[in-house]
Amino acid sequence: MGIKVTKNTLARFSERLGGQNVDNLVDRVAERLSQEGKKVAEFEYASSGHSDINVDVEVVGVGERRITASGDNVAYVEFGVGEYAKGTYQGKLPTQPLTFESPKGKTQTTNGWVHYYPNKDTKRTIGGQHGWFIQNGVFTIGHPAGNQLFYTAKSLRENETEIVKNALKGDKSK
Repeated sequence: MGIKVTKNTLARFSERLGGQNVDNLVDRVAERLSQEGKKVAEFEYASSGHSDINVDVEVVGVGERRITASGDNVAYVEFGVGEYAKGTYQGKLPTQPLTFESPKGKTQTTNGWVHYYPNKDTKRTIGGQHGWFIQNGVFTIGHPAGNQLFYTAKSLRENETEIVKNALKGDKSK
């Protein structure tokens, strides 16, 4: 059994809060959730040594916000890269086709996120480890997923009731 919330329900709730416009209420809640999410994401990136990644909030529509992370290699940081990163991302990996340029300048396309795509020009097995060479001839095996935005979404879900209550009360401290 669930509770159905309609615009009429929100309008009655809005009247109880002093007649605030329903759109203003949902915008306030969306803004509060997204700003809290931005703080969490910034902390997640900084604490994992990636303070060079920018976290922003974008207004998508009334009551809708999008938290985005941008910076060099942000997708590799989030999802992990390399044979040994498989299984380290806790959410759902991207499934849409991804097109990118490999280190040897060839265009590659994968069906979704592939941690270690086949490429005989760049991939090597050295000492039994699967990897590739990066700048200055350094061999790397990649790194596990950081899950920063995954953890951000999880934190928002776990704390949404308190965040929403504070937003509706107009509490600026939390």
